[in-house]
This record gives sequence, structure tokens and C-alpha cells, in this order.
Amino acid sequence: MKTKLLVSFLARKAMTKKTGLAPIYCKLRYDGTTTQFNTNIDVPCINWDSRRTRVIGDNKKALNLQLEHIRVALLEKYDALIKTNAVITAKTIVDFYKNDSIIMDSLLNVFAKHNKDMQMLIGKQYKYGSFKNYKTTLKHITIYINAKYNTKDILLSKINYDFVYNFSQYLLMQTKCNNNGMMKHMQRFKKVINFSLKTNIFYITLSMAFVFILSVQIAFIYYKTNYKGYMK
Repeated sequence: MKTKLLVSFLARKAMTKKTGLAPIYCKLRYDGTTTQFNTNIDVPCINWDSRRTRVIGDNKKALNLQLEHIRVALLEKYDALIKTNAVITAKTIVDFYKNDSIIMDSLLNVFAKHNKDMQMLIGKQYKYGSFKNYKTTLKHITIYINAKYNTKDILLSKINYDFVYNFSQYLLMQTKCNNNGMMKHMQRFKKVINFSLKTNIFYITLSMAFVFILSVQIAFIYYKTNYKGYMK
């Protein structure tokens, strides 16, 4: 069942400026999460109807129309988000409203984008076999995220050592992969993270330090798996 998105407006009278105008904020509530942002629309305090959460008095038609445009735009962005694998909160809806690239801040969406671009270059830059391998890695990551986190996707910012290590163990214990096969999948995983940085397709700014840390994590998993006798 589709979770309902609630959009409302409020005049922040406590933030009234010296001009006597108060900023109108938009408040979103979705699935237990709440956020709000400044609409950059100001009104005289006496011209705000708190019960109807709309402007009254002079210019009410034009200002209320602006608020309605914001409400409709937010609902449209929400409808677009639910058609993706993006992890949706009130904040991600607002972020998507302000920046369309927000839907690329989750791992599976970035992976799917990478694979789509790769498919278009089969025969020119890539072989079909390589593309097929990336599809298989995506399939394993999708199943792993669903089984481990009981969700359909995960934010890139949530990827840490535990995610990487547990995914490697999932490949070894829950699939037919041997150690070499597992490392191939981890290398593809790393390449997709690099892809997201090089193409700047998601709104979060990830530093190169993130890629370095991920590389170290994958290398550590490799040596831990292959040289257990040397690790105390």
C-alpha cells in the first residue's frame, strides 16, 4: 500500500523580519519522518490564516498559487521516487524536489545506471560477457540487501566495512561463488562506486577518501580470506 505524503505550510512568525514579513515554510510528513524548508515566500503576519494554512488579504491569489505549485511539484517528485529503488524519507523527497539527481544516491540505482550505460557500449567498448557479469553482481547485491536489511535499496552513505564484509561472506556462503568468484564481484562493486564519483550522478558529495577506504576494505577482505593463517 502506498504511504501517504502530507504537505502543509506554516508562517514562522517567530522569524518575522524587521519589515514585518514572516517566512512561509513547507512541512512534509512521510512514513514517520518529518522535514521542512523555506519556500522563500514572505507574508505579513496578519495576512496568514493558520487554520487554513493559506494567505489572506492582499495578493492572496498569487501567493496561494505559488504555494499550490510547490505542493503539486512535491507530490510529482514523490510519485517519481516511488517508481525507483530510492530509499524514501521526507528529506529525500525535498532533496529530489530541489535536485533531480537525488534518485542516484542509492546503491542499486547507481548500479542500474552503470549497467545501462555499459549495455549501450557492447561491441564498442565492452563484451556482452562483461555486461552479463555486472548484471549477475547486481542480482546478488539486490538479494543480499533484501535479506540482510529487509529493504529494497541502501543509501551509498550507509555503505561501510560491515556492509562490504558481510556481502563478501554472503557470496561465499549463500551462492555458488568460490573465493575468486567472490573477489570478482567485489571488484565490480568497487568499480561502480568509482563510476558514481567520476560521473557525479548523485547529490551527496563523496570524497575520494571514501573510495580509498572502500578499496582498503576490499583488499583487507581478500587477504583475510586468503591468508587466514597469517592473521592473528
